[in-house]
Amino acid sequence: FHALLHLINVLSLVIYDSARKLSLNICSFLLFIACTLSHLFFLVVYINIFEFWLVLMFLLKICH
Repeated sequence: FHALLHLINVLSLVIYDSARKLSLNICSFLLFIACTLSHLFFLVVYINIFEFWLVLMFLLKICH
């Protein structure tokens, strides 16, 4: 009975540890996804601003 309790204790510790690692991995994964999405968003916005600037310069050249 004592050995069974010990086994359950060890198993619960292992499960807890793996769950903690898994949750950490999930958190880091979500962070990674969030960072990637924000970088893509900023990149798209930056490219759009750049294109807008190029179009503006082009229009100015046509006007002058």
